Amino acid sequence: MKENTHDPSYQDEEEPPPKLGYIWKNIILMALLHVVALYGIILIPSCKNDVYEWARDHCAHHKFTETHADPHNSRRGFFFSHVGWLLVRKHPAVKKKGGKLDMSDLEADKPVMFQRRYYEPGLLLMCFLLPTLVPWYCWGEIFLHSFYVAALLSYALVLSAIWLAKSAAHLCGHRPHNTGAQETVPTSVGAQGEGFHNFPYDYSASEYRWHVNFTTFFIDRMAALGLTYDWNSVQGQDQKHWRWELQE
Repeated sequence: MKENTHDPSYQDEEEPPPKLGYIWKNIILMALLHVVALYGIILIPSCKNDVYEWARDHCAHHKFTETHADPHNSRRGFFFSHVGWLLVRKHPAVKKKGGKLDMSDLEADKPVMFQRRYYEPGLLLMCFLLPTLVPWYCWGEIFLHSFYVAALLSYALVLSAIWLAKSAAHLCGHRPHNTGAQETVPTSVGAQGEGFHNFPYDYSASEYRWHVNFTTFFIDRMAALGLTYDWNSVQGQDQKHWRWELQE
């Protein structure tokens, strides 16, 4: 994503802007074609929307964090930031500011656009049909048990874990870098590392590397195999610099 910097010039008209006078660094990960395709397949059953839409909303979330241009603005309450944002129409500020994001790099990415084009049938297959049919066909599980547990229950649990990174990670937990987001270990466990929402300018999502962070472990293993490269990372003195900037 090219749009990976926080925009301090934007603020809500009816309330003061968040105290964020620094540049956000989001996850910027270049990968080989087959790894990108693998990511696209893995993301389908997690029900996060397609890669393109998820990246756009996630970028707007960090660029305009905790303003009305944030798709899941935690200032509107826990329920809204957890699931309510999916139940109502987007705030006009989300459409206005989100529509100006430069998505050309993803639009030029064929695996990303392929996944976007066929996301709905892919979701039906990967999230509901296969989890239901595999246990039923392979080891004789009762069909309804397979559907309710392997498909529906799994669907609900995965979504709840993902949504905690938008709600709980902004409302409770440790806040070492003095921003709206917070570090929440239970959320990290459920979302496999995304709970470290206080440190979004490093690809690993936190300065603690593999500490309750399977996502970073996976990316690092792919890097060891030469399959991923060119990610942003903040280390050593840079961490102290960012912390000082944020406290200011």
